[in-house]
Amino acid sequence: MKRVLPVLCAVILAAAPVFAGQSKLHKRAEAAALVLYGESASHGVDALSICTTQAYEKVSDGYLLLTEGHCIDPDETGAPDDAKYFVGPLGAKSEKDGDPVEVVKWQNDGVVDAAELHVKTSKHYEVLPLAYQNPQVEEKVFYVGYPKMINRIIFEGQVASEVGVVDDPHCEGLCKGRIVVQIGGGPGASGSAIVSEKTGQIVGLLEGHMYENGVMMVPAQAIRDFLVKPEVKHERKVQENDQEAPQ
Repeated sequence: MKRVLPVLCAVILAAAPVFAGQSKLHKRAEAAALVLYGESASHGVDALSICTTQAYEKVSDGYLLLTEGHCIDPDETGAPDDAKYFVGPLGAKSEKDGDPVEVVKWQNDGVVDAAELHVKTSKHYEVLPLAYQNPQVEEKVFYVGYPKMINRIIFEGQVASEVGVVDDPHCEGLCKGRIVVQIGGGPGASGSAIVSEKTGQIVGLLEGHMYENGVMMVPAQAIRDFLVKPEVKHERKVQENDQEAPQ
């Protein structure tokens, strides 16, 4: 049976979680982190948590949010054509428990893994600004995410590499253009904003592909490049189990 909207991403690494509210910045990030859900009328089940997302910009009719492209990519998630998305608190059952979001654009092609969402609302959302520059090696960072098997978590760590320039076969070609961060992760934490302790800005998005001692991050400059590109039209790949069986 084909899965619908499964939770994706990184495995847990050895990194100690810290308690929420250690600083004003941590409190802001905690308020900004949201759970991204998917639901489908054709499948008639409760909404499923997919990834973490957060607002990066206030607009006239709501907010723009960031998450990972693979959280939206139907070829990755198995989402049906009528899938809809919303953000809400942990444990939400349907769109009524949160705010519907529009997928503005997404990309998940080995070059960049990112998605921009739009939520129309008069509610207040905490905003974490997106940096224009990539972080430096050994820069202290943290993120707030919602792994499915845990509640909300905050992990601290540091940037462990510069931007990768050569494809690594052990990363299935996804190392190029990424930054390694020594930090923990967990299923559902994809899309979490990696935030600089120094600037309070988003310096990347947790992707989830793993080195032995760190997770992959899509860096801020790559996300900025993605945001200014025209929207790409996506054609769903036809899978063998999507085709009708011969009569």
